[in-house]
Amino acid sequence: MDSSFYTLPPEVYVSKTLVRLRIGFKDGVGIDVEGDVSLPKLKILHLDHFQIKKSMFAKLLSGCHALEELVLVNLMWHERRVYLMSREPCYVTVSIPRLKRLKFCRSKRYDEANRSVSLSFDNPNLVYLEYSDTIADRYQQVSFDLLVEASLGLRITSDQILKAWYATENYLEPKERSNVTKLLMGIRNVKILYLSDDTLEVLGCCRDTIPVFRIPKPDSVNY
Repeated sequence: MDSSFYTLPPEVYVSKTLVRLRIGFKDGVGIDVEGDVSLPKLKILHLDHFQIKKSMFAKLLSGCHALEELVLVNLMWHERRVYLMSREPCYVTVSIPRLKRLKFCRSKRYDEANRSVSLSFDNPNLVYLEYSDTIADRYQQVSFDLLVEASLGLRITSDQILKAWYATENYLEPKERSNVTKLLMGIRNVKILYLSDDTLEVLGCCRDTIPVFRIPKPDSVNY
């Protein structure tokens, strides 16, 4: 774990009564727990500017199986240098049956940390999604069966911006366009969808593979 990141005591991750937990430090937090993670009553978890190992991330979520709201802001994988050098994918899964709201957002300063990351989302009861990041190396699974509202902030990387300078269109590789399509397929039944300017730029390169979105009947949308 990066020595510049503050590490929380293990007692933070063990509580029979804790319902809400918000962790955020200006200089970053390192999440690394040697013992068990047991937060059986936790319904809301907010993490801001933190570094974590892939295995620890899975351990953390498995100890919070009652979560209904999860906010992940500026997440950095501890193994990012290893994966960048080996080019082996980092498999990450967000799968919480009770989860209703998910925010997964990273600012541009962490774009390089997103390479070689394979994301899976399997949240059958999710109704709200806010996702802002570069295109993941792979979307292994995207399943949001009951999604009502979503906000997408997809953006291209610095390497893709360089390609855009020399290409009038389709500066995304076929694999990258396929990943965007995979993400859209997972949310195509959403009732309310917000797209950022950057997302529209990305979709401009994927217009031939964008799935058809179902348009709900007017009386089926609850405002």
